[in-house]
Amino acid sequence: MSDTGSITKLKNNSPFKSAVDKLLLRKELTNRESTLLLSAAIALLRYALKDKNRTRSLEFAYWIILNYSLSTGNLKPLYDFSFELGLYPLAKSIVDLDERRFDTLKDYIALVEIRENFTEGVTLTLEQKLSDSSFFSYSGEGFAYIAPTSFGKTERLVKAVLEDKSGSRPCVIVPTKSLLAQTRDDVFKHHPRAKVITHDEMYQSEQTFIAILTQERAIRLLEANPTLSFSSVFIDEAHNAFEVGDRALLISRLIRESKLRNPATKFYYFSPVIDDINLLSAISGFEVEGCKVNKSMKEPRYYLLDDEGALRAYNRFFNSFCQVSSFNDTWDCLKNRATAKNLVFLSSPKKVREAALDLASSLPDDPVAPELARVIFALTEHVSPLYDEILCLRHGVVYLHGQMPDGIKNYLLDRAAKLDSIRFIFANEVIMEGINLPFDSVFILELRTKRRSVLINLIGRASRLNYVFGDRPHLKRLSPQVIFAESKWTRSKPTMTSAIAELHSVGFKDRGDNLRIKKSKGESLSDKESKRLDFEDSLIQSSSQPNDNLEILLDRSGLRSLYENWEDAKVEIVKRLNTFEAYSQISVLELICRYFIDDGFVFSNPYLRVGNLRRQLPYYESYLRDKSSKSLSQRLASDISLWKRKAETTHDYLYVGRSFGEINYQGLIDGECSYVDIREKNNAELPALFLAKYKVEDDYLGFTLSRFVRVLFKTGHIDLEQYYMFLYGTSDKESVELIQAGVPLSLITMLKERNLLNEIGFDQYGNISIGAELRHFSNKVDDYTRFEIDQFNIE
Repeated sequence: MSDTGSITKLKNNSPFKSAVDKLLLRKELTNRESTLLLSAAIALLRYALKDKNRTRSLEFAYWIILNYSLSTGNLKPLYDFSFELGLYPLAKSIVDLDERRFDTLKDYIALVEIRENFTEGVTLTLEQKLSDSSFFSYSGEGFAYIAPTSFGKTERLVKAVLEDKSGSRPCVIVPTKSLLAQTRDDVFKHHPRAKVITHDEMYQSEQTFIAILTQERAIRLLEANPTLSFSSVFIDEAHNAFEVGDRALLISRLIRESKLRNPATKFYYFSPVIDDINLLSAISGFEVEGCKVNKSMKEPRYYLLDDEGALRAYNRFFNSFCQVSSFNDTWDCLKNRATAKNLVFLSSPKKVREAALDLASSLPDDPVAPELARVIFALTEHVSPLYDEILCLRHGVVYLHGQMPDGIKNYLLDRAAKLDSIRFIFANEVIMEGINLPFDSVFILELRTKRRSVLINLIGRASRLNYVFGDRPHLKRLSPQVIFAESKWTRSKPTMTSAIAELHSVGFKDRGDNLRIKKSKGESLSDKESKRLDFEDSLIQSSSQPNDNLEILLDRSGLRSLYENWEDAKVEIVKRLNTFEAYSQISVLELICRYFIDDGFVFSNPYLRVGNLRRQLPYYESYLRDKSSKSLSQRLASDISLWKRKAETTHDYLYVGRSFGEINYQGLIDGECSYVDIREKNNAELPALFLAKYKVEDDYLGFTLSRFVRVLFKTGHIDLEQYYMFLYGTSDKESVELIQAGVPLSLITMLKERNLLNEIGFDQYGNISIGAELRHFSNKVDDYTRFEIDQFNIE
């Protein structure tokens, strides 16, 4: 009988189905039902242990035992089961909760065994211990560590970096800038005695360092130093390499370039959602082996709230529902089912904000906790008194998305994690990678996809295991609540009904959109795709060549994706760079137009804003000046006032990007809707819209126009002062070095004004350190400034 067939047979047994339904609903069981359930769990366990592929039977057995023990309070079956399967953190925690019930000689010997052989700061499962042994003893070229979300991948990564025996220049690749500081802090906690590089321009020819970089920064570091190589490379969230697009190809290029420069470089891959490790071999160009931690100690309780307010519990093994209760609407359910810390997930940044405000406005006006009042005051000072995030915070709600300035987003993430008074965190995919917040419940209101791997990664945000197995274990957190809610925020596809049904399937399918994966599978590539791969291969082969070849420099600049016909455009750009004179009194933006934009260039996307840069030149000149000379709150107040005056006399529309756009530049709901009409917005809406605009503009300047600027600098068409001013907002070398290390320009400016800049600098290893006076000063400032300082207050 097949694995699923055995469960189907049990489902068709009416007494057993009835008992499982009662267990699903946490109803009291009769002695006969308890016996039936435990007997079935034992039978499923024995059946699964005969064949390692019978994972569904094993999962169902664990689901029965876990729910039985948590419902009845009888932890003995869970203890026996967890010890039998090597789930030692669970077994140890059960003993810690009630030592008197586990005081036999057998229990004592078992506990000693766990403490001596499976506890390394934290207690490991048997699978983790075996995987660690494989991981740290591996001598091949590439190794993948695949484990469920919250199963200690970060700890494995950091430990591997610090214990790296393959050399003295390990490099960690993280998918986002937000994770740079978090990973740096994780490394700093172990007191490394080496320079930690988080920006490509921080490298000063050191022989020993730990690099923590995005793939873009790592590529630039290698480009600028043709003889540099890494001793080992650690790819976090490695499943991103399977996606379609330039960033996925960039990961592949980085791996292959690193391997070409130093064949002895070791590569390690970390992910919660990779099924076929062989796909990493296709990405990398060499064999990748690996290990998987399959057994998860968490079994969420799944629910579906339909559009009529009926809440039903979902059994993922039977693909069936049981009625639980009814609610008036989405927020009635959320408020009644809320736990201490709740993630409310929507994909669209616009919907994240709108839904958070909608819930906040429905909550009572309770007194604001003092620690929350400090956050509100900080946002009032550093953003605007009208910022609608403040309304949310007054009700214990916060919203987070990728269209917020990084400083504000990281501050709110930190406070959402630490403050009990923030109970509801509305967020999109920004929460999905490496963010460690203590959620007890997840409410899913909208999804862009129903792919099971995405769902599993999202659901894994609930009940991080470090919050389950703490000083005082909280075993009920092994069964966190996950509610899929049909609501006005839900897209027509996928519906929550179709999304939750994906949990019934076994395993998950990897994405294979990366061109290298498609080629390895023998799939036919279009002519455009083949040329794209050929171009990547040529870049890899030229990676160790000096930077004095102008064509190679342009190829490696990232400009190719902007032009319709790169080869023709490259010929013209080379001609201009060789013949047009540059003058220091001409702005960098003007030079970009002259060399790369004006007169006949055809860009690859009709909506690509590069082609309109000439027309927008005055605006961006002003934007860069204000960004370097004004605080965020000053910019907001000035820009909102300016645009409100403009709206009285013109029909100009505010560009905010596609995430928040409602109309096109002509004011029509057609095509690329990246604008809003601020005449239709009230005062409370404007700060959030302008913050979204600032984020879009900063990304445009930092990810797109900066490519041109780097070419101009490398070819001698702008000097160092122009280069620094464009990228960092200051030409002061000391300030630039601090910014490259992660210190915000706003903090540097404030410290200068108070004659405290000498209190922040670099220690003997080249890492940021702060003095005693600045530590003392941080206790006197507002909460946001304190957060900025405390990021570097690491001892």
